[in-house]
Amino acid sequence: IKPMSPLGPVYDLWYKAVVEMENRILRQLGFTLYWMPDSHPHKFILYFLRFVLQENECEKTKEELSQRAWNYCNDSCRLDVCLRYESENIACAA
Repeated sequence: IKPMSPLGPVYDLWYKAVVEMENRILRQLGFTLYWMPDSHPHKFILYFLRFVLQENECEKTKEELSQRAWNYCNDSCRLDVCLRYESENIACAA
């Protein structure tokens, strides 16, 4: 049996059918399916931190705050928070 070409029309039909069936099964099992956003809060977090932090603050304080905010953004991607709220809002909350 020869493998199917991923560029062919038959592969495309099978791929769409499998994804649709997988979505149906997940919905039946109680999962809520959301559309994934194109932007992530990590994109905005450093801009917000530069705006909030003053130049005369200690470097260690800046690093600790930046790391903690980055960790909150990482945690938001593991939950459905990143699907329910805009990326800018999550970055502000972090």
